[in-house]
Amino acid sequence: MSRKPARIWIDLDNSPHVPFFVPIIQELAKRGHSTFLTARDCFQVCDLADLYHLSYKRVGRHHGKHKLLKVGGLCYRATQLLPVAWREGPDLALSHGSRSQLICSAMMGVPCISIFDYEFARSLQFLHPKSWTMAPEVISAENTSIQRERFLTYPGIKEDVYVAGLKPDPGIRTALGLHPEDLVVTLRPPAEEAHYHSPQSDELFRAAVEFLASHSGVRMVLLPRNHKQGVALEHRWPRLFAEGKIRIPDHAVDGLNLIWNSDLVISGGGTMNREAAALRVPVYSVFRGKIGAVDHYLAKNGRLVLLETADDVHTKIVLAHREPSDTPAAGESRSLQAIVDHVERILEITGRVGSRGATATRPPLPTRAGLDEMKNEVPELVRFAVRGLPQMFDSATGLFCQAFRNSSQGFARAGQSRRYTLITLLGLHEYQAAGGEKAFDLEGILSPLRSDLGWIDNLGDLGLLLWVCSMLKPATVEELCRRPQVKLALSQYLEAARGSTMELSWFLSGVSHAALAGAADSQLLSSLAFETHRLVAQNQGEHGFFGHHTKGANLAERMRARIGAFADQVYPIYAFSRFAQAFSVEEAAKDALRCARAICHQQGPLGQWWWHYDAVTGKVMSKYPVFSVHQAGMAPMALIAVGQASGVDFSPNIYHGLKWIYGSNELNCDFRETDGNLIWRSIYARRYRRYWRPLAARVGVPEKPLRPSSLEVLREAWPYEVGWLLYAFASQSAPTIPEGARDLSCARA
Repeated sequence: MSRKPARIWIDLDNSPHVPFFVPIIQELAKRGHSTFLTARDCFQVCDLADLYHLSYKRVGRHHGKHKLLKVGGLCYRATQLLPVAWREGPDLALSHGSRSQLICSAMMGVPCISIFDYEFARSLQFLHPKSWTMAPEVISAENTSIQRERFLTYPGIKEDVYVAGLKPDPGIRTALGLHPEDLVVTLRPPAEEAHYHSPQSDELFRAAVEFLASHSGVRMVLLPRNHKQGVALEHRWPRLFAEGKIRIPDHAVDGLNLIWNSDLVISGGGTMNREAAALRVPVYSVFRGKIGAVDHYLAKNGRLVLLETADDVHTKIVLAHREPSDTPAAGESRSLQAIVDHVERILEITGRVGSRGATATRPPLPTRAGLDEMKNEVPELVRFAVRGLPQMFDSATGLFCQAFRNSSQGFARAGQSRRYTLITLLGLHEYQAAGGEKAFDLEGILSPLRSDLGWIDNLGDLGLLLWVCSMLKPATVEELCRRPQVKLALSQYLEAARGSTMELSWFLSGVSHAALAGAADSQLLSSLAFETHRLVAQNQGEHGFFGHHTKGANLAERMRARIGAFADQVYPIYAFSRFAQAFSVEEAAKDALRCARAICHQQGPLGQWWWHYDAVTGKVMSKYPVFSVHQAGMAPMALIAVGQASGVDFSPNIYHGLKWIYGSNELNCDFRETDGNLIWRSIYARRYRRYWRPLAARVGVPEKPLRPSSLEVLREAWPYEVGWLLYAFASQSAPTIPEGARDLSCARA
């Protein structure tokens, strides 16, 4: 497939942007695109561009700290850029926060992508209706003024894009007049001319320099932001400069190489802090403006120390020699790939570049080799998911949370859920039964939930409790079944009267597992199971799909009845399969198989399990959101179960869907958040589509194709998602098959 090459304009507005864009320029060239560069003559932008042998056009300069001069200089530089950019005729403008480029590209009508990594910097995106903004994924669109549909994210941090390319040269210490026994500290003063500057940063920087000066073996390499700042600092500490305690390089140096050959770094915030963090060099920040999400993320993970008071300088800074290895730890190359992927996607969306002769084809299901490769990934995915669960558990209440969401203080538990606790217990039981570590007291968590049923107010939760007890504590099932909540369940709970597919399916699964566990009152269980099966079965359409419910109290509910969510498909598949095995009902296994084949027939080209289905027409009514729990938990659980009941192998569909988690999805996003051991929740359609689609699906309006630019990752995690993943995969191949299960392989016919 050939692709039309694009002409991309990159504006280098500040010193850190030079090393950042070098690998991006190289990757764009590999993909057949050309670039041209402009550079602002300020700080060390042009010196660094020369150091990296970049070809660029010098345009404009810095206009000082005064706000009016900054605004005037910004607009003036935009007019200076205009003739340069006009001659080149770019298809796309790209920068890391260049406001002048944003204004210029708006004047030219050229699409623009502005990258940033500090959400409190002032944005002028409103000036350019054809602009997009890109940021590290730890920054949420909700914390900015940027339109969500034009907000792109990439994994990792900006510095991960280029630190992996560092080739360390220890000769830099000798070139700077440093000795092997010196403890070398690289210093970067606060950005005094930035609008977010805080005087407290200057005070902390002074305290840090004086603290370092009091130690005889310390040598400081100072990298001022401009010549004026360097002169001012020499006048402040003339004795330290004269004695060689502080030195300023007389030419531009490779900042990454200097950091790598330093014992620690102290900086007034920004790129140097994050470069050191990316290289795993001890780093301390004296920045006292608003702390951004990236710095919070690094501090939380122990990769950055925030100094807040002068006392912190003395108590938190550790002066110790470090022994750097020959090569730094590799950065996240997927950050680079994600950024360039976004660039190409915006080019296609705006019609500036596209594929020639390409046809839309459905990617094939995985080959046998592909299946084996994905199967080999599963054990580590299981362990990965388990490692993320403790942070979602509230030991004080003995419950898992409703959701684990990002907040101003980082990720935190939101709410509590007995329902999600039960589902998570199912998965943890499978994990522990397969030999996994016993990090949770499962029976201790279950005991209060089964001893007092006053909390249960719906049929689904009762079914889940019965299901969990049958798996974890079979001896308690008989006593549970004697309680009126179970005996009268189908006449007591509203979900039975409405014919709610999901809740009835949970109850049928619970009753079936109780029978498989050998509960004594088989007559009661049989009666409940067959009646529940009948209620669910009447929601299945001729194409195999299930509707959401049977009866509706109002017009909206009646219109929704035929539109079943993905949950309304997988839970009946599982329940019918276990019901068939527990009570030898071949027709139930056939109905489960019919639905399983229907959802597999509609599976998306990237393995997606779509959201809404019309039980009457058999069509997909709403594709998004696509949930990770569907891909890695619920679909595998249901398809494995129906495979056990019918003998049909759905492995190709299961592992095709699982690949979606690993980045084979619409946004090329790996859903595994490695620092927190989280799996992101979904890809959803932004803004009005997010709310309009469920309503439209309910009234039968089919969904139009969505562009990637209208999609976004929902970066939160829910514990029940881990529960279903473990339930499906903890034993590597399938959930535990009870001894009493019947062989109904004849149902495949």
